[in-house]
Amino acid sequence: MDVPKRKSTRIPGFDYSSENYYFVTICTHEKKCIFGAAGKLNALGRIAERDLQELGIHYHGVHIEKMVVMPNHIHAIIVIGCENKDMTYPSLNTIVGQYKSGVTRKIRESVPEMKVWQRSY
Repeated sequence: MDVPKRKSTRIPGFDYSSENYYFVTICTHEKKCIFGAAGKLNALGRIAERDLQELGIHYHGVHIEKMVVMPNHIHAIIVIGCENKDMTYPSLNTIVGQYKSGVTRKIRESVPEMKVWQRSY
């Protein structure tokens, strides 16, 4: 069976490590509500929220302008290039990939077989 190719949501040739504001949505695997209820995060939702808040600690020149963790996805405005104009910044793909990886690792400490995230963002 042929699987259809997914259409890329990225702008061809755009430098996603350039200084900018990026609105990002990351969905959970199969859009399952694993982070609690709207306005009331469970332990898994608090992991996702805390790691998102701490992105700026791990990446110089990157911070979260606004964010919200919903039951089955997160929204964030990630700002790249907020410190020194002469710095080289990580790409948005690197930032999101490391975020997803870190959250997955922490969640799997208590729920080893859980699939946390949908592919891409």
